Amino acid sequence: MGAAYADEYAKALERRREGEKLIRVSSGFYTEWDDNVILKPSDVSTVAEIGNQEDFREVVTSSVEFSKRFGDFGIKLDYDLYFANQDDIGIFDLHSHTWGVTPAYYSKSFTLSAPLQYNHTWVDDSGFLSTFSGNPLVNFKIGERQLGQMGVKLQVKNYLRSPVNSNEDRDAFRVAPGLGWFFFFPNSKGFFGLRYELDVEDADGRNWSYLGNRANASLQLALIDKLKL
Repeated sequence: MGAAYADEYAKALERRREGEKLIRVSSGFYTEWDDNVILKPSDVSTVAEIGNQEDFREVVTSSVEFSKRFGDFGIKLDYDLYFANQDDIGIFDLHSHTWGVTPAYYSKSFTLSAPLQYNHTWVDDSGFLSTFSGNPLVNFKIGERQLGQMGVKLQVKNYLRSPVNSNEDRDAFRVAPGLGWFFFFPNSKGFFGLRYELDVEDADGRNWSYLGNRANASLQLALIDKLKL
């Protein structure tokens, strides 16, 4: 998320010169091959009845985004679609819909945003998972070329199928606070960033609760005009 925001921040600086666009639409189509669709374990002694798990699938993605600035305030509305059709193992066909709204406040020294999202995912044409997510985020300038970031991810997960037992109940509340720092190279030549996130998920079933630590470094360089690494 941190590197993605930094990349979006760099693009925003370019768009500011070009003029903001109200609506953005994108879509994609992919053919994929998965050698373990059903996550069959390597030790098959206890799951011998599970057959071939390899399969091709076709994937369609689409997104629509509307954004508008009102002085120091802004709003973004977005929708994302993910659809995957398995060629042979149809019970793993998946389609996922995500709706989001992001109010934001902009000042010369910082930005405050609060993305809110709802996702509903179907597997084999029946409900599988619904989630509500929020990510209050503050990005603040440190000098001319540095950016600091503080935020927290909040998520409520509701699995729509009954677990095999109480220990396997994956319904959960997740909280993940994080910190980030980014340095932007002169003349929009890219950025370098560091980020740390503490990730805690409190699931109803004890087999799915966890505490994790995530750290990452990101680097983007402009090799030539319109080509970045």
